[in-house]
Amino acid sequence: NIVVEGFGTGIKADNSQYSVTLEQITLRNCGQYGIYNRYNVLSIYGLVTENVPQPYFQIGAPSVGVLINGRFSGNFPQSSAISVTDRGTLYARTLSGVGYGAVLSDTANASSAHHFESSGTMVEEYYNTAGRGGVNIPYTLFDSPAASLGLPVSDVEACYGGPENWYNVIADGGVNPNDTRDDTAALQAALNAAAAAGKSTVFLPRNENKDENAYIINETIYIPEKIRTIVGANCKIRIGAALCEGKQPVFRVQGGGEPLVIENFWFRRNDVRINNVWYFDIDADRDVKLRNLSDHNILDDNASSPAVTAAGQGGLYLEDVAFGRVRIRQKNVWARQLNIEVGSDDYPMVENDGGRLWILGFKMERKGVCIRTVGGGFTELLGGCLLYTSPSPRD
Repeated sequence: NIVVEGFGTGIKADNSQYSVTLEQITLRNCGQYGIYNRYNVLSIYGLVTENVPQPYFQIGAPSVGVLINGRFSGNFPQSSAISVTDRGTLYARTLSGVGYGAVLSDTANASSAHHFESSGTMVEEYYNTAGRGGVNIPYTLFDSPAASLGLPVSDVEACYGGPENWYNVIADGGVNPNDTRDDTAALQAALNAAAAAGKSTVFLPRNENKDENAYIINETIYIPEKIRTIVGANCKIRIGAALCEGKQPVFRVQGGGEPLVIENFWFRRNDVRINNVWYFDIDADRDVKLRNLSDHNILDDNASSPAVTAAGQGGLYLEDVAFGRVRIRQKNVWARQLNIEVGSDDYPMVENDGGRLWILGFKMERKGVCIRTVGGGFTELLGGCLLYTSPSPRD
């Protein structure tokens, strides 16, 4: 959700490690390139350019580009809006261009267009599979159309409200995260008090910058239905040993109501050798978004408990989260920049049982199965960077 005006290049991605996910980007009056992708794994949903000679340029293996919903306008009849060269791999869908000689030009070593309208002003769906292997066909586990699922895309935004809607757990609730005492009861009381007072946004200020200072949680915290936003100032939550066995969640969301957004925390555990934490149990009929959350500890690949479980009628939105495994049951889930760094053949990083899962930008490390879809579920993955630290599975 940004606008870049001017500059020679609007956004440049130039690294073969890790990945970048962008959404709803507008670039205007750039001197040469809108997006320049050299060697990166770049996933973009919603790109608009105005008066940019080359809206999207991608070069070199192992660069991977995913570009969904793009609109390009200018007056450059000698140029193509999108240019892919030197073994760059691209998947593109729903693109339009006005004022260019072509929407897309691909000079990678091998390419295959699933659909490319002859007018040159629209791309409904396009892929090449040049890369390092030069393979020219999509890879599938079973007979199916050589096209994406095209699952519907949705999002929810946080409802912060004005200052009169905020409840500060330190100033208003008396919670003290700067000692070594258990904060469970105080945090639960603060959430309950905020809901009773009609305060829809609960704010957790940042802890003092010492490793031992944190909001310490030893029992499950229940989030009231009237709370709409829980926002941290990049603060630390330390999980007590009682919650490190994966038998009860740290946070539980139930019931209905307006959408809930939980954002801007990072987690640590009292004992870094215990790596089986169940962070969120979401069994709710309202939408829930988890955003900007991270687990600071190295995770155990054989941990049997997922970090997030999700069921109920409400949607789940994961945005820029990095922690353990995710398990969904018959639920609609939209994930953006999902980073899972724990998994095995027995315990996949993401398990979709009968749900509809859409992912824009997936990154993993370590080993194991990335995504397992069972029970008639649908999974659409758009862009991914898989950094296996041990031999990767064949499929």
